[in-house]
Amino acid sequence: MTNNIQINNSIPSNFIPSNNCCEEENKINFNFDKFINPKLKLKYILEYNWITFGYIINELANGSIKFRKILENGGFVEKIEAIDINDGKGFTSRLLRLVINIKYTNGINIKTKNFPSKFSLILKIFADERIEIILEHFFGKERLEKVMLKFTEKLVIENNNEKINDKVVSTKINPVLKESMASFTRMHKNECLFYKMMNDIENPPLPIPKIYFTKNCREEENEEDDKINKLGPQGVILMEDLTGNTHITPLTKGLNEIQIMEVVKYLAHLHAYLSLPKIKEKWQKNFVTIEEMWGQSVAEEFGSAMIEQIMELDDDIVEPFKKIGNLVIKPEFVKWMKEKCENNYGVPEILTHGDLWNNNLLWYNNNPNRLAAFIDWQLATIGNPMTDISRLMLATVEPDLRRKIEKEGKILELYLNELNKKLVELGMEKVNYGIEELQHVYNLAIISQAIGRVMEIPFFERGTPENDPEFKEKMQCIKTRAKRSINDALKILEMEAPEWLNKNEEKNGKNN
Repeated sequence: MTNNIQINNSIPSNFIPSNNCCEEENKINFNFDKFINPKLKLKYILEYNWITFGYIINELANGSIKFRKILENGGFVEKIEAIDINDGKGFTSRLLRLVINIKYTNGINIKTKNFPSKFSLILKIFADERIEIILEHFFGKERLEKVMLKFTEKLVIENNNEKINDKVVSTKINPVLKESMASFTRMHKNECLFYKMMNDIENPPLPIPKIYFTKNCREEENEEDDKINKLGPQGVILMEDLTGNTHITPLTKGLNEIQIMEVVKYLAHLHAYLSLPKIKEKWQKNFVTIEEMWGQSVAEEFGSAMIEQIMELDDDIVEPFKKIGNLVIKPEFVKWMKEKCENNYGVPEILTHGDLWNNNLLWYNNNPNRLAAFIDWQLATIGNPMTDISRLMLATVEPDLRRKIEKEGKILELYLNELNKKLVELGMEKVNYGIEELQHVYNLAIISQAIGRVMEIPFFERGTPENDPEFKEKMQCIKTRAKRSINDALKILEMEAPEWLNKNEEKNGKNN
């Protein structure tokens, strides 16, 4: 029985709770093995034999004051339940809800009666083994094989033939997969960096889960490293469990106007904090643009392959896409948009979420219009400050409601008011631009994001199981929003930059 277990539950007197729970380096860790059932300690998660329950409990106790207090007051980890909450089908990650069952060595008394018998958290594992599956969802198996062959041939031409062939044979990894692996591991690092940056702010400007521990991916897998570190190459995040009292708004339902305004308000607050000199210095040093993250060579090959398969979609999507679709993979167009925003409209780049849609927003169950958390910061990159708002509007809002809100100018007015108010609160000056300039910047973001909405159609078609009861409804929703988005983007390009539209049509004419 638990009350017969004799354990010294005192925390070392020299233990100082770390304020850097998201930082692996320069952190003093204490061992909490004695607080866990010995039979449980060496059990591991899924196929990751280095992610043991003992490892998780130790990192959790070092990163969570609340959990540490449970142990200090007689808590003993008797059992852990691991529940796969995304059925192994996450984009690049495996998500598990861990429920820790706790028994108190001295029974329930005055000290322990207010402590819980269960403590839950989310374990996020960067699933490097999913990368080839993800790429197949984007391109299809046959087209992916062509992309990999073409990319390898390109490397052979650009480098020493023998050297490249030896490299491919020795690593047994196609260069496309290796380059993709580097980009995807960078995505996990981005998320860890963002949470660390927010952890350094006493009152974060927007709701995010509490982060107990992060581990970056090891860039080069090496057997000798495994022997020394006893850790695998996968990246890990331990975070607060919000599943019990929150939900995700279904894609097909879309966000309502109140929810949209809630998100915009928090984004404005985030952008104000990111303007603080010390924080600005951090994100400018640690983050890159989306183009830099993917790498030019891979981006060009992937972009061309994606455009090729989009030509197989319905004409009412293909025809407008033909006119502007390949602009997004042109470095000169990306550069032009950045310079236009900064030089013509006075709106500088900022750190963005990069993947803001319904799946990455948690809402409270008891108040569906109140935002509980922004999650999944893997695509946090430097770019147009309207990137997240434009993606939110195109991907998660019904087109008629989106057009109504855009016409009324409510979102930009709210954003600018909240941004300036927060800047002043933080001791900084208001921005020099107004609604008119911001509208142009929003328009340019719409162009890029609309192209993205079309490009993701094949991914969702392959990535969503056909036995999903909502498959047809989801795909219809995605295609309808993409069709409206690309047509609106075409009108915007005609208004904002007709010279680029003419250049694109001339090139398409030559190709035909």
